[in-house]
Amino acid sequence: MLGLASLANVSFGFAEMADEKYGTLPPYYEKLFTPEPFNEHRLFMRRFYFWGFPALIGAASACLTNYFMRKPAFSGIQKHFVSAAVCVALGEATMRYADHRSMERDAVLRRYILLHPEDFPEPERKKYRDVLEPWIPVR
Repeated sequence: MLGLASLANVSFGFAEMADEKYGTLPPYYEKLFTPEPFNEHRLFMRRFYFWGFPALIGAASACLTNYFMRKPAFSGIQKHFVSAAVCVALGEATMRYADHRSMERDAVLRRYILLHPEDFPEPERKKYRDVLEPWIPVR
């Protein structure tokens, strides 16, 4: 299973080729493509959205099917388990597809930045004192 913690170790083999042929990204842009640190709460919510929510939808769809066929809500309990399992599998497939698509997009963007460094100058850092205007309270 491909989780958030393992995304940092996954590459398309592009990083090694890029270092040899094109060089490396500036530090500002390198930070954009590094994965976020492991976050337990985010991992739980991700599992809930891609596993728990589809499982609830699958079980609820079996209950609705029974309701419209004028049967008790939990009759034929095997339908509930099967539909929940199918929906969890679909959620897992969706999560893997989203992860793969994100990694592919990052690889394309990284390559473009490496090939066209003149289009991506490192932004100058500004301090708050330079950005904020003087404040005069109106009373």
